[in-house]
Amino acid sequence: MKPKYIVIIFAGFIFLIASCVKNSDYIINDGLNPGTIIKFSSITPNTALADSNTEIVIRVAINSNTDSAENVMLTTSSGTINGKLNSESMSVNVNRFADFIFKTGQISGPISLRASIMGSYFCDTVLTLGIAYPDTIIIQPDEYTVSGGSALHANINFMRYEGYPSQGQAVLLNCVDPSGNSLGQFTYSDSFVPGTPLKAVFTAPTSYTGKALLQAFVIKKDGTRLLGQLNITIQ
Repeated sequence: MKPKYIVIIFAGFIFLIASCVKNSDYIINDGLNPGTIIKFSSITPNTALADSNTEIVIRVAINSNTDSAENVMLTTSSGTINGKLNSESMSVNVNRFADFIFKTGQISGPISLRASIMGSYFCDTVLTLGIAYPDTIIIQPDEYTVSGGSALHANINFMRYEGYPSQGQAVLLNCVDPSGNSLGQFTYSDSFVPGTPLKAVFTAPTSYTGKALLQAFVIKKDGTRLLGQLNITIQ
């Protein structure tokens, strides 16, 4: 056999071997659209309040050609998943999807959700939670009568029929006489914590005696007010 034919045959053999060898690891998402691998199939309901109570079913679907026992992880920036922490893993069913139960937290506004599979492929979405305002504001003083110059302690309860009000409520306190004139100082120092009474102190004026009205407001985003009030006597 002539030398030039030997060279051609040898080169062809090397090319054949090289074409069958994986010379590097696969690159994540190389030529693949993550949306074809994992996606949020549905979020029901898609609107909710940050009331620490509302439950949302989040369905995560994966490619139909993947393993039916594949694990999918869902992570959230607020709230809980499947009654546990902010991250939970589940195996998909034979139809290649998993339903997670997401319970809203106390923080309103946008929260992020990430679904991932095999630690390499993921998809993100944002769920915006509305502010859960109280349905009722109840003022509970230690006494209903206070002497001028003395302090009256009171608990302010912000209550909902379902769940709890959201964090970040704009709360104002005031005390007025029957004519609507402000009296003394009605203040609080700690921040509002959902499900916990707000500790407040009213310091009665020394220049007034008679009926007074303690007031607690929550200011809504549209500027309207939710009001709770209670009559006391200054003597």
